[in-house]
Amino acid sequence: MDAKDRTRCDALFHALGAELRCIVADATIHDTVADPQAAVDEDIVMARQALGESAAMKRARLWRNRPCLVVPRRHAHSPAIGEALALAGMPVAFRKSGGRCVAHGPHVANLTLVLTGDHVTLGAPYRQLLDLLERLFAPMGIVGEARSVPGSHCDGRHNFAVGGRKLAGTAAFVMQRGERQAVLAHASISLHFTASDLAAIMRVESALGIDADYSAQSHVGLSELVRMTAFAGNGADRETCLA
Repeated sequence: MDAKDRTRCDALFHALGAELRCIVADATIHDTVADPQAAVDEDIVMARQALGESAAMKRARLWRNRPCLVVPRRHAHSPAIGEALALAGMPVAFRKSGGRCVAHGPHVANLTLVLTGDHVTLGAPYRQLLDLLERLFAPMGIVGEARSVPGSHCDGRHNFAVGGRKLAGTAAFVMQRGERQAVLAHASISLHFTASDLAAIMRVESALGIDADYSAQSHVGLSELVRMTAFAGNGADRETCLA
């Protein structure tokens, strides 16, 4: 990305963060941290903390990571993982949830939603996550739908798609301690689609024996959908919550 694209991504990230604080009372915003794996593992820390709390809770985290690829942990012991890591061209982190390889970086906003107790029964975790995405994007004039997008990486029926193109991918899993459950749902939102991500993902997945043939036309970023003049500042002007 050039400097202009980076500025746009920063503005969009801060705008999403301001909106999230209006929607979810217990929300935190984490920008780029030093260690890609630690940033990914923070989701697990959140879920484990939730398991240790007696009250029902709904907690959200919006965060960005350093440039890296994130691969499901089941591949960590693959005989081909060494070759895959060598071909990545950037650090590789591992995540607990399933799916396929995804890219992180300043152009990707990650949204994590942790639910326990009564909140778990309000609906399927994907539905609650998608509802939250809809509310986050509404002030930007973006309307999407949950659907599979052929040609997109890490495709699934719970993608958040706009105009038939993938804007965000989702994943979810459940952690349990005794009779208490914590549901963790996660979305990776493209602030600015970068075609080089697809090339890196396909190199890694091909090395892992995964049939990887993705199209840039199946993806879209927020920067392509939003009139950026509305986010020319640093997002501070969007901190007011309206009833």
